[in-house]
Amino acid sequence: IIVSHDMDEICENVNRVALFSKGKAIKVCSPKELFLMDSEEAVKRLGLPLTAYLQKQLKNVGLDIDTDCKVESFITEIIKKYQNK
Repeated sequence: IIVSHDMDEICENVNRVALFSKGKAIKVCSPKELFLMDSEEAVKRLGLPLTAYLQKQLKNVGLDIDTDCKVESFITEIIKKYQNK
């Protein structure tokens, strides 16, 4: 169990995330599910891991990367996209 507000640390080290608000778990899911949501207000306050932020920015310019938000898989997917072009 890791308790942290460092979203990069959370993304790299866990398979499931429990998001708490006012002492209650309001969401339990994978880091990918949590960080790639646009509507979750708590995620907006906590911030995104760098990979999730970059993934969203790339999607805005037409490059859709599907990863679990971990650095290694993010880099692997970027390399695959550019090798296919």
